[in-house]
Amino acid sequence: MLVDIAKRRFITVGFTGFVLLIPLAITSTSGWIRRLGGRRWNRLHQLIYLAAIAGVIHYYWLVKADVRKPLQYAVVLSLLLGYRLVVSVFRNSRQTTMQDSRARACKSVARRPQSMRPAFSVTTPRIRGEMLAGTKSQVDPSEAELIQRALSGQEEALRELVRPCEHS
Repeated sequence: MLVDIAKRRFITVGFTGFVLLIPLAITSTSGWIRRLGGRRWNRLHQLIYLAAIAGVIHYYWLVKADVRKPLQYAVVLSLLLGYRLVVSVFRNSRQTTMQDSRARACKSVARRPQSMRPAFSVTTPRIRGEMLAGTKSQVDPSEAELIQRALSGQEEALRELVRPCEHS
């Protein structure tokens, strides 16, 4: 049996692709997404790329005479994976650009004379997240109270509400 498997490589590659699909099938429910957490679940489900490549290789090695169909599948898979790669690189470069612009803003503040520097930035982590996501939510009463106290000049409330700009 082992000789047969070694002789027919397409069996090994096909079985490997199938085995890679098993954890994806098991963890595809919303309960598993909650248990694993979104980031780990996404990382695990990237196995689909390897399984798809293994499937194309399996089909190519399986076919003996007319390899046009497996090559068509390989081209389609290459186009889809290439698209995913371009989108991923573009998304990462945008995030890097946003981080760089924030760092430049903090550096430009650091170059100002002390009298011209703002003492704080006026966004809470929740508000910054909403600004990035493009959403708005209602301010809950405790935040409204903090904002009111901050506007009236109470420094402790202001420090609770705002985050200082980290200078590098």
